[in-house]
Amino acid sequence: MSKPVIGIMGDWGKPQDSMFDFPWVSTNRAYIQGLSDSGALTVVIPFFEPQVLDFCDAIFIQGGYDIDPSLYGEKRDELCQKSDLEMDRSMINAVRAARERCLPVFGVCRGLQLVNVALGGTLWQDLSLCPGAHRHDVYDRPYEGVHGVSFASGSVLRDIIEEDDIMVNSLHHQAARNIAEGLHVCAVSDDGVVEGLENEDGSIIAVQWHPEALIRNDDRMRRLFDFIVRKTAMIAGGLGR
Repeated sequence: MSKPVIGIMGDWGKPQDSMFDFPWVSTNRAYIQGLSDSGALTVVIPFFEPQVLDFCDAIFIQGGYDIDPSLYGEKRDELCQKSDLEMDRSMINAVRAARERCLPVFGVCRGLQLVNVALGGTLWQDLSLCPGAHRHDVYDRPYEGVHGVSFASGSVLRDIIEEDDIMVNSLHHQAARNIAEGLHVCAVSDDGVVEGLENEDGSIIAVQWHPEALIRNDDRMRRLFDFIVRKTAMIAGGLGR
């Protein structure tokens, strides 16, 4: 049986250690490693074209910049940080095209937010605007759990993690607000911030934390990557790909 191919949408941000001021497309190697170790082939997609889905069995949206608020019908708040409208549109097109072909979509951090926006949802432009929310931008502790997350009973994500509550890292200042039709909140933080979204059959799974940073020491994060690859292979097989 051939390995499923998962397309990781590349980030257009310049690597911090680059000495050259060129346009860049990049990805965190931990995403590639996590998916590869679970049995997938990965490709980094610099700019989405529909033909990409002729050879990719799923789309994966990684973390990165804020999403341009105009894409969910809002004016930019002063607390909204750097975004790239062209990149956002490319990734939104990827999500929508994948769903039109019944292909799975997975997301991490910004990826959760972008999937929600692509399918019709909105965001909190900064968590200071969300009643009751605490700070979630704990950027100096990416490899450890800093707050709790609770999973909805009976959700796909709960079945993957196999626990009701876990500790996760937290590297974001925005979050899903109004949830897109067809998506369900399957995980929330201690302060009620959305930490997981999924659809009915688990062909869309997105989490707000960064499992790729925790995977070395947390078997639950390995199970999440295993599920992503297994689900992709199952759907690809069912579609005769």
